[in-house]
Amino acid sequence: MGSIGLILAIVTNGCRGDEPPGLAAPPVELLSNQASEVVAAEKAVTVIRTRSRGQIARHLGCCDGSGAVRLNRELMAVVNDEDSLLRVYDMYESGAPKQTLDLTEFLNREGQEADLEALATIGNRLFGIASHARSKEGKKRKGRRVFFALDFEFKGNQLSFSPVGRPYENLLEDLTEADEFENLELKKASKKDGDSDKALNIEGLCSTPDGKLMLGFRAPVRGGDAFVIVLVNPHGLLMGRKPVWEGYHRLDMKDRGIRGLARLGATYYIASRRDE
Repeated sequence: MGSIGLILAIVTNGCRGDEPPGLAAPPVELLSNQASEVVAAEKAVTVIRTRSRGQIARHLGCCDGSGAVRLNRELMAVVNDEDSLLRVYDMYESGAPKQTLDLTEFLNREGQEADLEALATIGNRLFGIASHARSKEGKKRKGRRVFFALDFEFKGNQLSFSPVGRPYENLLEDLTEADEFENLELKKASKKDGDSDKALNIEGLCSTPDGKLMLGFRAPVRGGDAFVIVLVNPHGLLMGRKPVWEGYHRLDMKDRGIRGLARLGATYYIASRRDE
């Protein structure tokens, strides 16, 4: 699977309107020496420092972005857990999204919060996943249990997206019923309300070099370890097939859950924070 390293603590000011202190010396580095650093969040602003060009870009319209992935050298796709919009930004320019795609109809959310948490790409296919957690009131919500994909294509300066198959909505049942994950007690965790630090909650998604996907869990944490589960056939799920698993990997992260996953070559990077 390659090496897994660079465990990081995420520090955020959420969506407060005040300018975070110490902006010139951000407390968090994500993918250090690569791509960008997540610095903080302002009201309706995602603040990103782009290391390679020595400037700060403020991307408007998306507060508390929960998942992002690069589409090419300049553009990134971003989702958050408050709406069903996919936003495309120029990583190096401040301003509004270059493109916004409303996924509500495709995801069949019927007005429900989608709770989108993470994005990943395999070739020109963009995968997205929701948390699969219950609501904070402990209610099951169809809108929070979705796995989907879009194909994207560049033609000159134009970027287009097209839906792939149908969103898959049975992943939670597949995970909780799988014998190979019995000792992770996922079924027990899936019954807790979404605000519990012991509730099942997926917040990381990352491709492997051989075309699989890794699912990163914010919770539960078992014996101080976080874990990732490897999905062998992500494309098949979109055609209605059942998932094929390659097991899971436990990571000694000192009671911290996974808040984000990324890969550069054969090295995986983890964004992490201990839930209080």
